[in-house]
Amino acid sequence: DVCSSDLDIILWGTHELLAEVGDVKAGLWRDGDAAATSLVGKTMLDKARVLTKNGLVCSIKTRQELLMEQRAASVIHWMSVLSRSCDPLCNRVSVAISGHRHLVPLLHSDLKLPRQITSAWHSLLLTLLAVPSFKADLANAYCDTYRSVTAEYARGIGVLDQSSYSLSVQFLNRVTYVQDLVRERDLLGNLSRSLLETLSVAVKTLTDGAQPAFSSMRSLTFLSPYSTHQPISNGMDHAGGSNSSCMFYVSSPASRPQTDISMVPTLDPLHPVLTHRRYSPCISDLKCVLNVPGMARLFASLPPPSAVGRTSCLDDWIQSLSLGQNMDGQVWRSWGEGHVETEPRGWVGAFNASISLGSLFERLLSWEDEDKSPICYPDGLTPKLLSSVGLAYHVLSKGLSSWQKSEMMSYHSTCGTASSPPHKRCPASLPFPTTAARHGASRAMKALPIEQARPWSFHLPLHRFVAACLREVARRPKGSVGGGMDELLERLTSMEGDGRWAVGSVHEIFRGIMEFPVVVLSRAAQIRAGLWKRNGPGMQDQVLNYAEPPFCRALRDADLTLLQFAMLGFCSLSKVEVESNNISGIDKDDLKCSFVGKGEVGFVHLINLLLHRFGIFDFAGFAKAPNADPANYFDEVKSGLYPGENDPDNESPVDTIELSPQSPVLPWTYTPAKDATALLSLLEELLHLLIILITELPSPPPKNRADHTKQAKQRIRREVIHRLASGPKAHSELTEVHHVLPQRDNAVLSEEGKLIYPDDASGAALEEALDQVAERKSSRGRLAPDQWELRRWAWSEYDPAFFHTSLRSHQSAAENRPKTNHTSSGGSSSSPSRLKPQAYAPRPAPAHPSFQRIRRDLTSDATVLALVYRTLHVHCRKISTNGTSNRNMSDLRGKLAYEPEGMSETALARAVHLLSLGAYAWGDTEKNNHFPPESWRSCGGGGVGSVFHHLPNNGSAAPSARDWIQMALLSNPRDVMDCDW
Repeated sequence: DVCSSDLDIILWGTHELLAEVGDVKAGLWRDGDAAATSLVGKTMLDKARVLTKNGLVCSIKTRQELLMEQRAASVIHWMSVLSRSCDPLCNRVSVAISGHRHLVPLLHSDLKLPRQITSAWHSLLLTLLAVPSFKADLANAYCDTYRSVTAEYARGIGVLDQSSYSLSVQFLNRVTYVQDLVRERDLLGNLSRSLLETLSVAVKTLTDGAQPAFSSMRSLTFLSPYSTHQPISNGMDHAGGSNSSCMFYVSSPASRPQTDISMVPTLDPLHPVLTHRRYSPCISDLKCVLNVPGMARLFASLPPPSAVGRTSCLDDWIQSLSLGQNMDGQVWRSWGEGHVETEPRGWVGAFNASISLGSLFERLLSWEDEDKSPICYPDGLTPKLLSSVGLAYHVLSKGLSSWQKSEMMSYHSTCGTASSPPHKRCPASLPFPTTAARHGASRAMKALPIEQARPWSFHLPLHRFVAACLREVARRPKGSVGGGMDELLERLTSMEGDGRWAVGSVHEIFRGIMEFPVVVLSRAAQIRAGLWKRNGPGMQDQVLNYAEPPFCRALRDADLTLLQFAMLGFCSLSKVEVESNNISGIDKDDLKCSFVGKGEVGFVHLINLLLHRFGIFDFAGFAKAPNADPANYFDEVKSGLYPGENDPDNESPVDTIELSPQSPVLPWTYTPAKDATALLSLLEELLHLLIILITELPSPPPKNRADHTKQAKQRIRREVIHRLASGPKAHSELTEVHHVLPQRDNAVLSEEGKLIYPDDASGAALEEALDQVAERKSSRGRLAPDQWELRRWAWSEYDPAFFHTSLRSHQSAAENRPKTNHTSSGGSSSSPSRLKPQAYAPRPAPAHPSFQRIRRDLTSDATVLALVYRTLHVHCRKISTNGTSNRNMSDLRGKLAYEPEGMSETALARAVHLLSLGAYAWGDTEKNNHFPPESWRSCGGGGVGSVFHHLPNNGSAAPSARDWIQMALLSNPRDVMDCDW
């Protein structure tokens, strides 16, 4: 019989085979004829090849083998019945089954056993697990065979429910067994290495003739521009393990082919490993082990100095996340292309993999810096435990930095000529608006040359693990045992060691942390604006998974954290002395290539990057600084501040040809939108993103457990209020708020819940929040559940731009919100049920001290204020009775915004929201202004691009709320927009 061993389904039995060869040949075969026997055998092999070619693992079984299978299953079943009869016999059977002699071979072949043998064998194992010594032997054998069994499972052999993986929970959640396995058999190393090897099976093969800078596609590659072509063994060859080695290669730029195709390995979302989630046993076992106290602390460690050449679990984990970077790339279908005929389904496997990997992040980080190793090692073999700061630094400098350098090598600028369509062109640098250039910024900035048609991905698991590490660092107060956020920034920007490497690489780290998440955020905004409809409705489903609960915390929210950290990183770099006479061996021109402008440039960089990536630079009415001042632009290009554009005649960079102010080679901007409606949607998305970046900052480090509990209650209360704002909800609909809370919050709330309501500890905090902010309404229907409705006073805490609430829910909340209490000039107030007038948006929650400055920096940025003013002017200007403006708009920049389709209540509301946040930020600073005049810039609001950038550094008083109001609301519109219209 030719059958598939995965499901044990007989596809071709004896009758089918004989019917195919014919009655005559069948008779000869029964008589033992050699030729007929060869023909039947050939037919069987041909059928097996067909199944194997289509991804099935096949076996050919004889009648004798089938009889032996039945006999073996009967014997095992008899032993199981015997073991269940009494304890002495159970002990006797467990002793008779030796670990090395029986358990290891049986576990090695577990995935290939027929179903009837597997069922009887697992039933016997479950009975014998009651014997402690047998459980220990089985745990040892499970660990010894784990990598080889997992390698077979990754290749499609076996079914999860009928495998030994289903037994691992019996011992992997026991502290004693896990500690013994980790100490004696390197359980953590086996799990992390097996996950890496499983994912490496699904690595995507390069196509279209592109050849990697390494010899074999069977080896994983990780390219670093600062090393020579040299294989680095990952230490995966082991006795009894997989034969396929997993090596990471590095190559020099000279050996790197000039191609726009990324040469960094990534996963194929259509590979069976991802579509059938063949990595799930490794994820499940890691979760079990990491739930054991102390294992997560040990996972975040490095090998001892004596273990030369040995890789750590952490490094294997970083490499696994690196493989998930940019999987399932999306390519925009331009306006000239039709709607996709067959919608791709690879995104399902990609999101499942990304979410599964992300589910381990907080488990891996569930430890404190003071925690000791749970296992005592001999002298010289104790691993080096990392602090939270040390872990973040290691992942940033050793993992993310290398991936970003390798990925950036595939980005190349193009000419801005009509020889290629606009969506396939990209400039070498992005022009700053004149509003930023007038406040200290350069004429342009270095940025990744990304055309609209370049593939991009929702999935950046390595970046998001960095975000999870940063969240943990933010929990540590300054000066704690392992240090906090300030210590991490200081360590990243320190000039110890080779100064040339430190300055350039750290700048590139922060630039990549800013650039790659912005691409995802801007493309998601384009999808919501309707610019990706030709790619199919699946794009909307992906955006929902990315940006809305329950998965948004591990995806979109992590990208926001990275942007906030990148802004702080650039500010920290500006504090490093970069004068060439203070750094020996560093050329001044090289330093200019690393830093753009002078002072704190992170915020002006981000704002300009967002304007271009969202495609609203022209729509917002900004003028390009290189066009307004080409002489200074070319001077900055010659000095190496940023690259010049390619010459349209000879395709050479502009900094290699003769430059003059009359040269037409200037950077440009691009938008995929063609009408005011789409551009308005992109503007709304950008304003919303700015609001979130200002509002949703990391919380201050908790002082103690009670303080942490208080913060957790405030966060769950905020989630409940915004869930109920869109309408009454049943209790079951509100339990999902726990999915967007940190795991530490859920744990601390559950601990307190045990004291209040032991039967439902996890739901006690939700009940407390509901009692505070909602009223229970009895249902009229007999079977309908009761619903909770938001109390009127709780609407004062409603944020109309809350990032865990969808736009549709916010629209419902606007309709449900109680009306404001208006009072006429000569009468009393209207209905007493109405609310008193209040601010448009509530005051943001307290922020982490290191991130607090972001609120001042963003709300004082000249470009942001110009964007807000432009939005207000479009919506609030005086127009004639026929609905048109009285002024001539022929020479107005971005006049498309003044069309009726360019206006919406949402855009106007978000502009008002930003002004409200600015008032809070500068008003709070004035109340708590304890810093001396010479250091006010360190608290934000005076960097490059700020309206207060012109103030002197020393001796000047810090800008006040009155100054901010003057610059934001009372300045001359010509100065705000740098426009004479």
